[in-house]
Order: sequence, then C-alpha cells, then structure tokens
Amino acid sequence: AAVGRSPHRYICDRRLERAKALLADGDRTLVDIALALSFSCQANFTRAFRQATGQTPGQYRRKLPA
Repeated sequence: AAVGRSPHRYICDRRLERAKALLADGDRTLVDIALALSFSCQANFTRAFRQATGQTPGQYRRKLPA
C-alpha cells in the first residue's frame, strides 16, 4: 500500500527495471538475464518484458545508444 501497487506488481516492476539495467550492460545473454531474475525461462521473461514495455528484450537492447 505504501508504494501504491500490489506486492506482486511491485516485485514484477523491480525485476523488469533490473532487466533493463542488465540489458544495457550488454555482455549477458537474454537467457542468462532471464534466469538471473528468477524467470523460469526466456519465453516467460520475454512475455513479461513485452507486456510491460511494448517491445521484446532484444528490441530494447538494439535501440539502446551504443
């Protein structure tokens, strides 16, 4: 209640913010990032990331400035 969202939504948002940071780093594979963030597989990570941002993790990474 203190952050204005359900605990589950808060945790999901934090995981996806961490994913963005790891994607920006660029030296880890998408599978490694998915597993590091406790997603059961890359497909679930991609689904959650796309739902939150409107793009896949790979698309997000490619659009980052070099």
